[in-house]
Formats: sequence, C-alpha cells, structure tokens
Amino acid sequence: GNQRSSSAMSIALNGTIIPGTIRAMYNRNIDNGFSSATSHAIINLSPGSQITIQIIAINSAGTIATSASSCSWIMERIR
Repeated sequence: GNQRSSSAMSIALNGTIIPGTIRAMYNRNIDNGFSSATSHAIINLSPGSQITIQIIAINSAGTIATSASSCSWIMERIR
C-alpha cells in the first residue's frame, strides 16, 4: 500500500539540540521512499564534547530507518 511518514533530524551537542539544526523530512511511498536533510552549525567545542545526529519519527504509518551508508559528517576548524 501507499504509506506516508514524516521524521525529523537534528544535531545535538552534549545531548542538547543545537538551535537551528532541526530539519523535517516527508515520505510518501508505494514500496520504499527516501528523503534527505542537510543541516549545519558553527559551534565551539571543548575537550570531551559529544556531537550526535538524532533522528525521530513524527508521524509514521510505515517504518522509518536510517541508511547506514548514506550518513555523512563534515567538520572544519575555523581559525
């Protein structure tokens, strides 16, 4: 059947979502549908800082999963 699902991703620093990094995704599919989101942030890091990418299902009639081979992370040091 045709399923609709929505999800969101965000970037978190030490467990707290970084403001402005939440992105919504919407799928409508018959078999498998994919969507993507891009987010960015300029943040100050300290030794021991933990950065995570969080994905949550908002409304799902189907299954929402991340694709292990399609996530990427780019970090650049700004001096």
